[in-house]
Amino acid sequence: EVASHLTDRNAVLMANHGMVAIGSNLHKALHVTELVDRSAKIIWGARVLGTIVPLPDKTSSDFRNVYEFMRSNKMW
Repeated sequence: EVASHLTDRNAVLMANHGMVAIGSNLHKALHVTELVDRSAKIIWGARVLGTIVPLPDKTSSDFRNVYEFMRSNKMW
């Protein structure tokens, strides 16, 4: 089940279990876990400060393209 959600991403959070991260090698998988951890801290901090304002759709789309490029070129 988890593997089916890793087809287009390098990390999955499982309810009541934690995170699974993958990479083309151990160093890159660890880098992914650090990115997820940092993102979680930013989101938690934003919630403490007040309402979270989502990124604009274009920003999300642009970053998705960068992520897909990095993943397809084995940068992660």
